[in-house]
Amino acid sequence: MKQLEEQIETKVRETGMLSGRSRVICGLSGGADSVFLFLFLKELSGKMGFALRALHVHHRIRGQEADEDAEYVRALCREQGVPLTIKYRDIPLEAKAKGLSYEEAGREARRECFLEEAEKWLCESSGAEEGIAVALAHHQNDLAESVLFRLARGSGVRGLSPMRDVTPLAERVLLVRPLLDVPRARIEESLLARGIRWREDSSNAGDEAARNRIRHRILPLLEEEVNEGAALHIARTARIAGELIDFVEAEAGKRAGKYLQAERISDKEEALFIREELIRCELPAMQQEILLLALQRALPGMKDVGSAHLHLLRELFEKESGKKLILPCNMAALRDYGGVRLMRRQSADSPGEEAPREVPLPVGGCCIFQKMRFFAELEEGTPVLYPEKRYTETMDYGTIKNTLVVRNRRKGDFLFLRKDGGRKSLSDYFTDEKVPRALRDQVIVIADGSEILWVVGMRLSGRCRITSDTRQALTITAELLQE
Repeated sequence: MKQLEEQIETKVRETGMLSGRSRVICGLSGGADSVFLFLFLKELSGKMGFALRALHVHHRIRGQEADEDAEYVRALCREQGVPLTIKYRDIPLEAKAKGLSYEEAGREARRECFLEEAEKWLCESSGAEEGIAVALAHHQNDLAESVLFRLARGSGVRGLSPMRDVTPLAERVLLVRPLLDVPRARIEESLLARGIRWREDSSNAGDEAARNRIRHRILPLLEEEVNEGAALHIARTARIAGELIDFVEAEAGKRAGKYLQAERISDKEEALFIREELIRCELPAMQQEILLLALQRALPGMKDVGSAHLHLLRELFEKESGKKLILPCNMAALRDYGGVRLMRRQSADSPGEEAPREVPLPVGGCCIFQKMRFFAELEEGTPVLYPEKRYTETMDYGTIKNTLVVRNRRKGDFLFLRKDGGRKSLSDYFTDEKVPRALRDQVIVIADGSEILWVVGMRLSGRCRITSDTRQALTITAELLQE
């Protein structure tokens, strides 16, 4: 069986999964696969010069049997002279608190324990530049079973590649799986040939769990009735799928800048705009990948985002402006002119009906509103020339009825498009001008009651434009305050 160890060592060296890793933590449950990996790494550490530690997580599920697993692991590490850490987690309690299955809670707990141990070891030798590898004993059958499980549950393409040889776990910490090409049978044969015993987890014997049924019934049936190399072929397909996913992800990263645009909605909030050219210019697979990238940027962690959200987000591009999709993490997607905007729900849901803060604009004086300073200068007579600038407007002071205020929009706001009438609601004006809904509440207006005299930077009301009958002209200038 020495040939098996040599085969795995060749893979470790060719993939470079332990390159630059001066320390390795081996997950050691006491089962055949983890015991084999532990002994392999112990021998390899002498050749490659890395330090080895073991970590065992006690789940508090199987009572005395679990205690005996811990004792077995302790004795094995003592015999091999390898430091061991045993962490105790109450998986039944954690599963109940988080609404997870025992399997899901256990997987989450083990990940946390590995990170804790890695961070602890990094702190012990903070001067070392090399990182840490966390080695897990997943093998070829584990990979094949996971692919079948995910396919049956309706997974997408990523479900075809549930495990990789190398996966980043944290800064300076890699998760490595040296045994992914090795069948379970060869691992057990190797241990038996060397007279090494291991612990059997009794929970793996029953068929209550779906994964156990795949392990005991479905995969063996495929090997017996379809192809004896079923597990091998499924695992190879998983590897090919992983390589294709890597390519598409890299290509999406290169193209995303053409379609994803960060926007500032307010001082404290940003949105991400997805241009609809993505749907017109890219093939479906690339659309999907860039939409996924957009969700990853807008929803860090993406714990509750699945393929259904991607499908609904894609469909949103086919709907009219104003349609909305509710997303996890208090986020929403809003169909807008030219694309879809991802933002926090309080922004997406804001109806603009509540009266925002307003500031009076005194004639002959100035005021400050939302990091802008406004000047209002009154001139007698009809001006022959007056500025035509985006942030300076001159209007007929005689048409103003009340005190001018600087504010954001309110329900009921309107403006006149022409001197002789042509009244339009501010909301309809924004729609005609294709002002993004997420930005409408940030637009500043000069208002006389509910009548908008100037949409700052955009349009002056037709009713207050200068004419030959103007007797007093009011010039309002807006300037951005310097930080």
